[in-house]
Amino acid sequence: MTLHKHGGTKRRKSVRKRIPKHLRKKVSSKISKLSHEGKKQSQAVAQGINQTLHEDKKRKK
Repeated sequence: MTLHKHGGTKRRKSVRKRIPKHLRKKVSSKISKLSHEGKKQSQAVAQGINQTLHEDKKRKK
């Protein structure tokens, strides 16, 4: 019997799709900065995406 990890890479892929292409580099650098500061990986991912999308929306106005 083999044990499977549940949704490890799959979850990350679906998140990646929602990020506009021109923001992906910015998002990934923000995520690595947040996780380096000691945030949990999942929290850093969510926060990094939300902050970047918010900043982009603000910049476009």
